[in-house]
Amino acid sequence: MSPLLVLLIGCSGEFRAPEEARVATWAGPAGTWLTLGPEGAPDSVPLMIHVEEDAWELRYGEPWRTATEAGTYDVATDAVGYRVDDSLLLPAGLEVGSSADGTTIVDQGEVEVWYGTFPDALTVEVGQGTFQGEAVFADGIGPILLRYAGRTWELWGYSRD
Repeated sequence: MSPLLVLLIGCSGEFRAPEEARVATWAGPAGTWLTLGPEGAPDSVPLMIHVEEDAWELRYGEPWRTATEAGTYDVATDAVGYRVDDSLLLPAGLEVGSSADGTTIVDQGEVEVWYGTFPDALTVEVGQGTFQGEAVFADGIGPILLRYAGRTWELWGYSRD
């Protein structure tokens, strides 16, 4: 087999620019399962999110197979940032002050949620859409605090496929 053919076969998957891939790891790598609970209400019904390459699937309750569907939202990552449904969750700049489509990264630093303390999290003000409001993301995990359906949800746990 020629080296060129090997190179072409090896590169035949979807190409994603490095900055787009970096934004996606902050927003939630595909194959991540998140369990979030209403902020300040640890005995409430959780919100579960399965992060897929092209969608977020949300359900209320546990376990996943019997939980009530809350919605499935398309995911897109491009030069502007990481979008779920009609909300830009993270601008591509990944630094304080980065802004696009009304969404702005307002802080970077330590954030504590029910699950624990994250020393390097991005706090974002999502400007519009389904997830409008404050959101906080941890690199390699995804949202550790998220506004959805009129409530603020904080991370209770996570796992990967």
